[in-house]
Formats: sequence, C-alpha cells, structure tokens
Amino acid sequence: MALDKFRSFFKRRERFLVVEIIGKLVRMSSFLVDFSDKNIQFLKTEKISLDHSKSGAPLTELKALGKIFGKLSRYRVILSLGSKLATTIHSSVTLMRDKPKEPIDDSDLDNRIAQGIWKLFDRERGRAAAKMEVHDLEVMLTDIRVKRVKLDGHRVVNPVGFKAKTVEINFSQTFSTRRFIEDIRRFIPASHICLMAEGGTMASDMLARGGASHFIFAALSDIDSDLFFSSGSGVGWIRTVPWGRKSLLLALEEAFAVSEEVAEKILGLYLIRQASPAVLRRIERLLSDACTPFAESLREAISEYEANEIYLFSFFSLPELMFLVPVVKRLLKERVRVLPVGEEFLNDQLGFAISSVPRGSATLLHAVSGILEFYFLPHDDKMNRIAKRHARWLIS
Repeated sequence: MALDKFRSFFKRRERFLVVEIIGKLVRMSSFLVDFSDKNIQFLKTEKISLDHSKSGAPLTELKALGKIFGKLSRYRVILSLGSKLATTIHSSVTLMRDKPKEPIDDSDLDNRIAQGIWKLFDRERGRAAAKMEVHDLEVMLTDIRVKRVKLDGHRVVNPVGFKAKTVEINFSQTFSTRRFIEDIRRFIPASHICLMAEGGTMASDMLARGGASHFIFAALSDIDSDLFFSSGSGVGWIRTVPWGRKSLLLALEEAFAVSEEVAEKILGLYLIRQASPAVLRRIERLLSDACTPFAESLREAISEYEANEIYLFSFFSLPELMFLVPVVKRLLKERVRVLPVGEEFLNDQLGFAISSVPRGSATLLHAVSGILEFYFLPHDDKMNRIAKRHARWLIS
C-alpha cells in the first residue's frame, strides 16, 4: 500500500523550475521530469549576475527571469539557496527511553519525534544564525523531515511495536532568515514551493546517496567558494573560502597588466587552447599558482574532517577543472581522491538520465541535485506528518 502511494505521488511527467540564488548568481532552470522512468529533460535556463552590494531576496532579478518562464503555477518550484540565505543540516538526535522493555506505541513515537525536533532546533539555531550573520530571533525553520530512524543502532522503517533503549532520529532541517522569507513570498507563493534548501547540502546529499562517503564537497562560485562535509549520517556546511573565479581573473590582470574584461578574453582563449604553446604554459602556471590558496583550504578541511574524497563543482566554465585538480593533488599528502562532479554520476550511481542538455552546461547538475533531493526526501509518511505537526509554529 505504501509503495503504491509513493508511486502515485510521482505518476506523471511534471515541470520543475529550479531557482538558484548562490552568491551573486541568480539562475532559473526548467526541466520536464518523469520519476517513474528516472528521466530528467532539460528545457531552458536563464541567469543574471547580481550587483556586489545586493543582499536579501533579489526580487527585481527574479521577476525579470520569471517573465521568461511564464506562470509559476505551471511548475513545482525548488529554491536552491546559497549559504548566506539558508542553512540545511542533515543530523541525528539520540534519545533514551525510560521504559526500554515496553514496545514503542504511537504516543511514544509522537513524543520522541517532538523531543528530537526541539533538541535539534536548540542545538543548531545559534550556529545557523552565526553562519547567516543574523540574530537568533531572525532565524526561521522552513522545513523539517524525518529521514530515517534507528532503534539501538538498527534501522527500521516503522518503530511502532519494537522495543529499544535508544531511538536515533536522523532529520533534515532547513533554516532561513525572516527577511528573506518575507521577500521571497512576494515573488513565489508558499503553495508553489515544493522544496527550499541550501544548494550545497542538496548536492552533497546527492553524492552521498550515490555511494560517496566521508567527503568534502566544494562549490566554486564567482567570488567565494563553499565547503561542505558528509559523513554518511550527517551533511552540512563547513565554511566559506574567499576564493573563486575572480581570483583567477585577478592573477591574469596583474600578470598581463590588463583590465578584467581583457583577462576574461585571455581565460577564454586558454580554455579553447587558442594561443601559442609557450603562452598557454605561462597562463597555466599563473592559474595553478592562483589556485594554491584554495587548495590549501581544502587541505585544511581534509585534515580537520578526516575525509577521503574531495568532489569539486564549479558554477563557471572550467573543463574538468583542468588546472585545479593537479594543484590540489600535489598539496595533499594523504591518499585522497579529487573528483569533478560529472553527468555520468547521475546515470551510473543514481540511475537517472538527463537529456537535452547543451554542451558546456555541466553547471546545471547543481540545479538537478535539487530535483533529486525532492525525489529522495520523505514526503507524506506517518513520521513526517508528526514532525510537521510538532514543528508547525516553528516553520514559517
């Protein structure tokens, strides 16, 4: 019965609109998705770069892009947000039972989920506020889900009827800021949003579901790059590193004494190998040197979290991150694999096929991770109905 209900939830092809607000990038991408066949068809993408002084929800830019895609009511809307706008944490809470020899009943399960929500909210709200640079009272819980439950260390689908000393509940929860929520609802009604979460955490969760474990996920953006860590049971943001595409351009500007616009052209020529071998070698050395500070940050994260893999994802065009990967490998003394996040991961590890994607659009995989997160996260099961009920006054 539960399986039939799950299948009916994803019974037809549907249009998704993924709205990404990551750093100074605002991008909308539409997809036609058939979950039953695990097929994701790309339709269209448009983006706008924000002014550096912009903060909060970029309503003007969102409205401009929204006109291109038509009525939002046609889509399931997913908001994939940067680390200043959202904090999504996948984390576990372990609770002790007073009467371990008595089977868990509905009332006991209800109480455990309520206790877990409060404990996790208490534990994480302060950290989320510090990360998003707002006061604790400005932090709002926008989503809470029960991912899985373990009794005395053993995973169960439904805890009711089992005896146990400990109940471990793994939650996915997302915090955002009051100002952002109020702003975004002037553009997208809450009823149209099927998922709102931190983009890097969703991408990390996609990798974890595909079999990756104990890894660092690095999302490279224009000015800053965000690092995330996944340990299997927990997924979350580590830190933001002040390094991005602008760092590469600055290295070219200084070396050739040119403007940023000219540096852009030089980088473009390098990427398509349109220069003499000597010039290409010089540019590659410059770019490799510019990558060193970021590689050092990765080395620190690897040491701190004892990860064994690094997954690199870039919002800008760097074919296979051709110069960053060798730099990272050279600096890492440990046997750590450095891997780009490619389209083949979706097919080989998760069984999803993505079609109609134009060449050079590998950055759309970040948007696709939002669709996969929606697919894999639990929806209308008993435990999540309980969680939603207990968190109702906390959820904006």
